[in-house]
Amino acid sequence: MQEMPHDVIALFALAFAFGVKHGLDPDHLATIDGLARFNAGTKPWLAKWAGVLFSVGHGLVVTTVLAAIALMPAQIEVPGWLEGFGTTVSILTLLLLGVLNLRAAFSRRPGLARPVGLKSWMRFQSGHPAIVLGIGALFALSFDTMSQAAFFSLAANQVNGEMYAFALGIMFTCGMIVSDGFNGLITARLIRQSGTRAMIASRVMSFAIGSVSLLVALLGLSRIFAPGLSEKIEHFGILPGLAVFAWVLAGFALSLYLARATLACRQCE
Repeated sequence: MQEMPHDVIALFALAFAFGVKHGLDPDHLATIDGLARFNAGTKPWLAKWAGVLFSVGHGLVVTTVLAAIALMPAQIEVPGWLEGFGTTVSILTLLLLGVLNLRAAFSRRPGLARPVGLKSWMRFQSGHPAIVLGIGALFALSFDTMSQAAFFSLAANQVNGEMYAFALGIMFTCGMIVSDGFNGLITARLIRQSGTRAMIASRVMSFAIGSVSLLVALLGLSRIFAPGLSEKIEHFGILPGLAVFAWVLAGFALSLYLARATLACRQCE
């Protein structure tokens, strides 16, 4: 059996690392948090696997583009309109999830906070794996993602031909599954635990996820209206993504504290 060249192994490792880093982008994490929260009440299994499904849909587009570029005889340029399209999709999705979760957090309905209001025209509340896959695929239609796909495809051609382009796409997807899948699993677990403790706990979690979705949407808008600010934020690397995850964890911690405090007050009475 022929041993795989070291340069190919290094390229695979780089693709995997890029996938992990890409999965830690704030828009990925905030969207997965919102999807997990949105489906937690009706389909807990979909909430748990939202990150994996999102990554698979995202990776399918990247892998397809990798293979297509590798099979083309001439070098192609990434269309400039993809940047605006991908940014618009992510912003609209985050705004929608943010508004729905904040609406649930401040709803006057008794009981646990459940995101509502979209079922009548999109049947989003019931949840479906294809929806999560489709959102992940749409998020891949951005200039940055397509540029990365073109880079890896051209690198595969120079190293050992187009046969490695598909494998690079798989490695990139696996990297995203590690970070996004972990985020989805943890978020679903936090939501399930907080929701079973008290009404106030579920509302705090809805507020945490809704607010972070709107904040990341504003960061997306900065790419259009304030590119200088967006470039400064990108210099922080994965720190903005880690901040998103930390905010959700802080919301969970606060929800536990408030739930226990509320329970203690009721027992004192």
